[in-house]
Amino acid sequence: MSRNLDNAIHHGVQVGRVTGRFKFEIWYLAYALLGAAVGGILPIIIPLMALKRFEGVCSVGLVVGAFNLGWLLSPVWGSMADRHSSHRECLTVSFLVISGVLIALSYTTSLPVWLGLSILGGVGVAGAVTLSNLFIIENHPQREWGDRIGHLQMVTGVGQVVGMLLAALLSDLPLPGVLLVAAGITIAAVFPGRLTPRMPAEKRGLQGFSNNREIFDPCRRQLSWHKQKIRSKIRAKEVIEKLNGTFGWFMAFWFLCLTGSTMACTLYPVIMKDVFEIGQRPLSLVFASAMGVSVFLYALAGTCSRRFGPSHLIKGTLIIRWTAFFGLFSLLSLHITLRGSLTFVSFFIIFLCWPFIGVGCTALTARLSTFGKGEGMGVFTAMFALAAVSGAALGGWLASWGGYSLAIGLAGLTDGLGLAILGRLRLS
Repeated sequence: MSRNLDNAIHHGVQVGRVTGRFKFEIWYLAYALLGAAVGGILPIIIPLMALKRFEGVCSVGLVVGAFNLGWLLSPVWGSMADRHSSHRECLTVSFLVISGVLIALSYTTSLPVWLGLSILGGVGVAGAVTLSNLFIIENHPQREWGDRIGHLQMVTGVGQVVGMLLAALLSDLPLPGVLLVAAGITIAAVFPGRLTPRMPAEKRGLQGFSNNREIFDPCRRQLSWHKQKIRSKIRAKEVIEKLNGTFGWFMAFWFLCLTGSTMACTLYPVIMKDVFEIGQRPLSLVFASAMGVSVFLYALAGTCSRRFGPSHLIKGTLIIRWTAFFGLFSLLSLHITLRGSLTFVSFFIIFLCWPFIGVGCTALTARLSTFGKGEGMGVFTAMFALAAVSGAALGGWLASWGGYSLAIGLAGLTDGLGLAILGRLRLS
């Protein structure tokens, strides 16, 4: 906390404030706005637009999967920000990339162009998410990570709720117009994003001097090229060794855990519209109510993670979510009374499990990482990307080929496999 206050004094802006047990920093507002646009509006609008423009559940999975594919560059964001001490600049670029993609998507009707733009949008979101964790774990002691991550995600969750309510209010507006609104919100996030903690200017200056000296010295530049080539080979072996252990298995669990939830989140708007003929407004309101409740769970998740340990928190929550997946699978397979309402309840429970899983996995990744902090969180986000791509694409394909119940059944199976892996790991 003192380091944030020092940065505030240095830049002439108060960026941190602690009120009771809630730790708030002004730059959290940038992620509240990002949550409204990307986490609140897009999960409803993008699947509905893809279903309407390209007429097929499989295309919905492809579009959402392409959007998540851009997350694979997450380690690059973390490494680049750490190497050049340009966290704040990278965040600004990521916001501008996201807004530009949303504007372009609102005017595009070609599926290949949509896929390309979606990948680029995912690159921007990956940068913003990766940097959000770095702003915390690089500026605060480890004992505060769980609480601060929970508080940041709570603020982001508030933004998501506002975005979903806004999507409901804009239900009479054409879908491309709603995307333009989301683009405007993302641009607005640039301004509070400029108040994030910043690395010392002296460190950036030393790095710049070293780089310039190499440019003007041909012999040094040639020697540096050979050194980098040798280091890349050595580093590849190091990466394999570091992933061949507890951290690697935990990343495998993280992949399975996210694959199932991605299937559910991708297919949620399509299932409710296609099976139960429910429109954008009630879809957004139910999603907003689930997110509204989950906002109050993030702080609780941070407390539980610190008190009981993140591994116990994750195991208990996954058991609850697996039960909800089983119930949803049964409801989609059987024709019973109140099936639509009970389906809403199942999705509601699945969404409420995320705060505990997200906070617990983020804290546990930071502790188990065998890489540097920036690259470790980058690997964490990259695994999110792989799972999101797999879950979205596979879920859309299974739904178009064998029905929605088959896709949801596989989502439950991934949770079961994840629990089996987590149970074999010895985590204190």
